[in-house]
Amino acid sequence: MLFLWIALGIAGLALFLCAALMLVIYYTAFYNPPKRRLKDYYYLAGEQYEPVQQAIFGIVDGIVNEKNFEEVSITARDGIKLVGKYYPFFDEDAPLEIIFHGYRSAAERDCGGGFALAKKRGHNVLLPDQRAHGKSGGRCLTFGIKERYDCLAWCRWAAERFPQAKIVISGVSMGAATVLMASDLPLPDAVKGIMADSGYSSPKAVCSEVTHSMGLPPKPIYPFTKLTARLFAGVDLEESSAVEAVAHAKVPILLVHGEEDHFVPFYMCGEIENAIVGEKTVLTVPGAPHAVAYLVDKETYTRVTDAFCERVLAD
Repeated sequence: MLFLWIALGIAGLALFLCAALMLVIYYTAFYNPPKRRLKDYYYLAGEQYEPVQQAIFGIVDGIVNEKNFEEVSITARDGIKLVGKYYPFFDEDAPLEIIFHGYRSAAERDCGGGFALAKKRGHNVLLPDQRAHGKSGGRCLTFGIKERYDCLAWCRWAAERFPQAKIVISGVSMGAATVLMASDLPLPDAVKGIMADSGYSSPKAVCSEVTHSMGLPPKPIYPFTKLTARLFAGVDLEESSAVEAVAHAKVPILLVHGEEDHFVPFYMCGEIENAIVGEKTVLTVPGAPHAVAYLVDKETYTRVTDAFCERVLAD
């Protein structure tokens, strides 16, 4: 009898620890309540970013101070409300760039470079708030699993509202993964190209990398991460990936990645590049940390993205 009680106690403790770990993973990785959503668009931690911090302030100002926008909304396929800002810089038949921000961030921080370049190129801009960010609904982000369908929904909305406009979709970090993972979905014919800056190869891979960077063993932790995603966010983290999706992409893809990216490792860019079967362009920027390649080498970034947009929109 004593042995039975000891065994039950050990089993109960193990279940408690597993449940506690999953709750920690949920709050750490997936849950993003409104009160914790990004407020300070100007803050970016890490010594790597100090050389470009003033430049970051400038591009954030470029969006924050731009008052000529229309707040628009759509309904995601799971029923949540998605909100974005549409900037009508030019006629409605001008090309439209839809730019997606990254993990627990906002367009005001992540999309400033693309926003400024799009305006200079003569393009209108749509900046969606990703689910569980900004004014969009939902409490769980899903590393691109559900977000890729949100991207598809925004593209369909734009194609219906602006039937004469050609569309380029782009993103930074998780936003880059979002547009890459949407590349094998039935995007409207109006979508002519995809630009992805600092995207990760798969949700599983980036979760494992972040776990490792926290000093924890990825292999025993990942099954709990996957189960947490299933139980609390309603997704299978292995349902899709950028690497799998781009193999079936029907439009040209531009990949950008900083060679000193320690958050989404540089090698992931190579994995995605190797998986692309169709037309592709790759820009890697020496010395650039995560998601600031534009600021490290603005001249090259501008030249390559301008040439990509000109080419795909001319077809």
